Amino acid sequence: MQLNPAQQSAVTYISGPCLVLAGAGSGKTAVITHKIRYLVNQCHFAPDSIAAVTFTNKAAAEMKQRIADVIGDEVKNIWAGTFHGIANRILKRHPEIVGLKQDFTIIDSDDQLRLIKQIAGEFEIDMQIIEDFYATAIHLLLVAVYSIYRIWLTNTPVKILKGWSIFFFII
Repeated sequence: MQLNPAQQSAVTYISGPCLVLAGAGSGKTAVITHKIRYLVNQCHFAPDSIAAVTFTNKAAAEMKQRIADVIGDEVKNIWAGTFHGIANRILKRHPEIVGLKQDFTIIDSDDQLRLIKQIAGEFEIDMQIIEDFYATAIHLLLVAVYSIYRIWLTNTPVKILKGWSIFFFII
């Protein structure tokens, strides 16, 4: 794909965060894949220092394929996927950071609710207390996400794991 001047500018910009806002089908994923190729081939970034994050499994699979098309086998070293997929990959590599064992399991929201109800029943806990706590926990999570977003916007360096250097968010 031939990039237009604005897209080419986004590809070659490496002085800080670069937000690409565009409509569906306008070439955002092409910009990301070309930028990754530029960072790996021209700027000599290590592929495992790049994260490309999207929201759906379908978009993640397409993004990984497009990245593979431009950089080949090195795609397996890039942190490309959904927020959940990348978080799971981090936890699988470093479970001790959050106090987990290597063989931990992540359960979906239906299983979580079923388990919470079972435990509440066994301990005779009023589900309203749990629902109130859950609402508070969601609020705290949103505050944390907002804080991370603000840090990202102000270009304050935040390292989750040693060696990470680039995050892409495709919205």
